[in-house]
Amino acid sequence: YEDDLTKPIYPTKTEKVGFEDASNLISAYGTESLTEMEAIVAASGLGEEDLKTSSYTTVINGKETEINAIEIKSQAGFEAIIDAMGTNPEAVKQNYVFNLPEGESIDLGVYRDWPGIPSFQGIFDGNGTTFENLNGSQGLFSSLYGTVKNVNLANAVISADTDAIGGMAGYLADGASIENCNISNVDITCNLDPNKTYPEGYQPERAGVGGIV
Repeated sequence: YEDDLTKPIYPTKTEKVGFEDASNLISAYGTESLTEMEAIVAASGLGEEDLKTSSYTTVINGKETEINAIEIKSQAGFEAIIDAMGTNPEAVKQNYVFNLPEGESIDLGVYRDWPGIPSFQGIFDGNGTTFENLNGSQGLFSSLYGTVKNVNLANAVISADTDAIGGMAGYLADGASIENCNISNVDITCNLDPNKTYPEGYQPERAGVGGIV
């Protein structure tokens, strides 16, 4: 809640500065995950030019808060984190912040059938990064239980036989949030057939499609 209604609740954070060594931060927010974050970074085999643990200031519930996060600095760093999310259940619970060189974007076209990041529970801060060329069966997230913010999604084609499809997330859980995100040139098709038998939980008559969620 913001008393001054002329102020944005979630201001855009686009500057590429302010990242510090996470090991120097003593904070109530995220320190319990620092060891796990460091293990994820180490397991990637990449250097600090691609991935590192950092602390930075972001807005949480309308207040600037310093948190620990895995800082993603390249396409290779992003792909390593996606690999980690597929094999390490703890990876979807961490905080991530992007700090790419000026003008660079993340190319999702390297994935032939992007399935969406499942059951994400941390903070995913794009810091103004654009994710391009998504082609698959779900948006950037298949199900979101945490927070995604400051992300631009452009030039995506999504087509699937599921009953909830969204450009940013197919399913947004109670308490999760999508903040300060922009979506452009996204084509979404829901292919559910009311005459076909689907697995339990799929409801063709309630198929939902959203540009964002």
